[in-house]
Amino acid sequence: MQPKAGPSAIGAWYDQEPAVRRSSAGYHRLSIRPADGGAGTSAAIWEFTFRTLHVLDFGVVRNGHGYRLRWRVPDEDWDAALGQMRTIVASFRPGP
Repeated sequence: MQPKAGPSAIGAWYDQEPAVRRSSAGYHRLSIRPADGGAGTSAAIWEFTFRTLHVLDFGVVRNGHGYRLRWRVPDEDWDAALGQMRTIVASFRPGP
């Protein structure tokens, strides 16, 4: 656990990827990409699969604090769940 977030959400995902790769059988990165987290933030999305699961992590760094929203569903339910996931991510606002 880090007492303070680093400056880059995308950097955090790249830093965490090796440990996730080692601990998640069948890990396959789909993307690590910048995202819009709102004013004054560094935001990124990390999307990957492992076993039969599809995962999207939305990370935001603001004023030294890190936030993560994780969306994890079975592969076969991914398309049906996209609308709900988009609503949750779009409505998220990090603290001050």
